[in-house]
Amino acid sequence: GHFLLCFISLVIFKYLLYTINKSLNDYGVIDKFTNKRTIEAIKSAQKFVKVVDGNVVDEIYIKNSENNSLIQDFELIKTIFNKFVQVI
Repeated sequence: GHFLLCFISLVIFKYLLYTINKSLNDYGVIDKFTNKRTIEAIKSAQKFVKVVDGNVVDEIYIKNSENNSLIQDFELIKTIFNKFVQVI
């Protein structure tokens, strides 16, 4: 069970990287996302969420000089992933 779950996670992660890099290539961007860059971007995406009466009112990402480029990477990943999900 655990082996299968790890394998599926790896396949999904590799497909996510492939999709991101293919989308960037289609837009003419030469830069490539690596495993480390993607993981660091996802780990750095911390945010405060204001919830009022069960509804999300505001989302504020925690930004500082150390993670500014990682937050930009995360936003790019999120944008590409959202476009990909809309196609499916």
